Amino acid sequence: MIIKTDKETLYAIGDIHGEFAAIANWIKSCDLQNCAVIFCGDFGLGFESLAQEKKLLTKADRLCEKRNIELYALRGNHDDPSYYQGEDRFGLSHFKALSDYDLIVSPSHTILCLGGAVSVDRIERKNWYEMRCLEVQMKSRMHITLDEARKKVRKVYWPDEKFIYDESKLEQYKDYKIDVICSHSCPSIAWPLTKNGIHFWCRADGNLEADLDEERRNFMKVFDYLKEHGHPLNKWIYGHYHSKMNEVILGTNFILLDMGRETKKRDTHNAGPNFDMTEF
Repeated sequence: MIIKTDKETLYAIGDIHGEFAAIANWIKSCDLQNCAVIFCGDFGLGFESLAQEKKLLTKADRLCEKRNIELYALRGNHDDPSYYQGEDRFGLSHFKALSDYDLIVSPSHTILCLGGAVSVDRIERKNWYEMRCLEVQMKSRMHITLDEARKKVRKVYWPDEKFIYDESKLEQYKDYKIDVICSHSCPSIAWPLTKNGIHFWCRADGNLEADLDEERRNFMKVFDYLKEHGHPLNKWIYGHYHSKMNEVILGTNFILLDMGRETKKRDTHNAGPNFDMTEF
């Protein structure tokens, strides 16, 4: 889908992990207005009920209406993929969950949005979910089946979380000049270049390392395709790695945004996490 915006000023924000209540305070503390904001995955949709998430997002949506701000969220590994498949579940005027490969066209930029990534802790999340389902079944004194118990337990992992490379989706934008990518993960040439810090998970999950390598190769295919077909691709902005980096590689500025982190001192004007944000 092609989404057109008249906003000249655009921002990208890293993982916020469901801290929807903090969005309005962040907008106020940064005095954002007349702009578009893209959340680069791990927005956190699907961990609470639809009603609860809509309630929290409505506060931000109303403020965005007053300040003329558009909010967009792309899919991370800690997001329910079903929220990002084109169906508008919230009915909000200034917030949209993007589908993979959506294109945002502004007066100054053409931004390709790529959702999905692999959870390094997926084995723990799967095990936790199964244990919770068994607990629910046991508390019912076995009056319900395990499948029935699964319907009562909220998921914390989705098997279809990973990024899928689809060249046909790129081909449909041949008449556009994509100069920015916002994604959750990144190509293999960008930071991080090693698996330092996740060796435990790789040992515990026999397929994890291969799946992570495939993910980075698939993002690299996007990079190579766009470069080969004359897209300028000046910036690639991503999250996922809970750290910061800014580097230029093969003519593209790769910007890694950190996750939202707690502020040391809270007040009524800046409650909740301190988001990592960049303007482009």
